[in-house]
Amino acid sequence: MESPISFSHVRLFPSDQITMHWHPFWELSWVIRGHGLRTVGDDIEPFTEGDVVLVPPDCPHRWNFDKDDVDENGHIENITLLFSTQFFQGITQVFPEYSEAVSSILVRNNAVQYRGVSMSGIQATLKKMDTADPMGRVPLLFELLGFMSAGTDRNLILHSGRGPRKEDKIEMLRIWTTCNYHRRITLDELSRYLGMNKSSLCTYIRKH
Repeated sequence: MESPISFSHVRLFPSDQITMHWHPFWELSWVIRGHGLRTVGDDIEPFTEGDVVLVPPDCPHRWNFDKDDVDENGHIENITLLFSTQFFQGITQVFPEYSEAVSSILVRNNAVQYRGVSMSGIQATLKKMDTADPMGRVPLLFELLGFMSAGTDRNLILHSGRGPRKEDKIEMLRIWTTCNYHRRITLDELSRYLGMNKSSLCTYIRKH
């Protein structure tokens, strides 16, 4: 993918759906028609029509569609939007107002499934993007970012049952500072994003 973002709306036979794969991009997917079993990392669970999921970079994933749940042409249907991490970081450099929203996405190590208002907002925005030309999609990307980062109506899909590894926390720290270097960063904010109390965070930074 040469562009930092890629939008695709596909209708295809269930047997043509891509198998287990991974790539260095954030993947936002909306299942419009079909259901089946979704594999994200080591997690396998059912998915259904309407599901909206964000998968982080380099995370193995697959949507295995039921061959009997198709439209009149025998097709399943979904919309997928791919983002590079560099695209997200570039937004914060041009529009610092989006730093907190971008950071709340980039610090995630797990895939998430959106629910409620966030899910509905993402679906509506992707629908508008589907009929817009490339220029018209630009403002919709900012609208989408708001729904992806706001609220708490989302569920973890991939969860290892442990906290982040040392390497994960270092990467989270790097991402947070990259997205927020232009403004004053408070210890309260940083500790909240890393899931550490302020004392532990200070000790951690001195060691690493």
